[in-house]
Amino acid sequence: MKKAICLLTINPSIIWIDFLSNIQNYDIYIVIDNLESDIDIYINIYPNIHFVKIPNTDCIKSGFIHSSYMPTSSLKFNEIIAWDRALHYFTNVNSNYDQVWFFEDDCFFYDENTLLNIDIKYPESDLLCKDKNPEPKENEWKWFWPAITIHFPSPYFHSPICAVRMSKNMLNHLKEYISQHRRLCFIEALFPSIAHRNNLIYTLCEEMSQIYWRHNWVLNEFNEYGIFHPIKNVEEQFKIRRILDKKNTKKMTNRIQIIYDAN
Repeated sequence: MKKAICLLTINPSIIWIDFLSNIQNYDIYIVIDNLESDIDIYINIYPNIHFVKIPNTDCIKSGFIHSSYMPTSSLKFNEIIAWDRALHYFTNVNSNYDQVWFFEDDCFFYDENTLLNIDIKYPESDLLCKDKNPEPKENEWKWFWPAITIHFPSPYFHSPICAVRMSKNMLNHLKEYISQHRRLCFIEALFPSIAHRNNLIYTLCEEMSQIYWRHNWVLNEFNEYGIFHPIKNVEEQFKIRRILDKKNTKKMTNRIQIIYDAN
């Protein structure tokens, strides 16, 4: 199975780049929203990372626009962001992967074993994300639904997608939607709704339970098994990873001592 990790960012951080450069079981892509960002030095130093810049004109031509653009809502995003560029890339430029992990750069996971273990646990899922929230009923909180138009009949669903894994099958259905309607809509609603409508394997990932819109973190909430959001400060991500390194080293030392004592 051919697998990739795609990081979505405005400007690439050296902390993320260095972390991803050590991953061995996935092809690594960093999709950059700021097309003026100077990445030449990174390309030379990190040849195993694919740095991707997709021009606005390519996204417009293919219809991959408006992934988060909702001018009538409280969210303010451009018509084209890193998500549009990444989805265009993995459907129109490089559609060779069986599974692609997408991460916004304020997500955190400890190392590639976190993802490998999740992949083993959920091998067949077309859409792997945190949850599956139905469109609200009358008098319930409306979320962003008043600003969203999906061009097929309900039922509709939504989920956080700051971290999500999609199969080639899921990406193909997304491409088919774009070929018919020529633009995305808010992808937190579109991804789950497309997966449900097409009877794809839609799996709620227990390891994503620590994905929130906003959250005040306590250090002992972090572990090497889950995916966490948001940690906006990438330097804090680095510190958390080093703390978990020390904790895991101590665990291993204790295991070795127990084996030694038993013998």
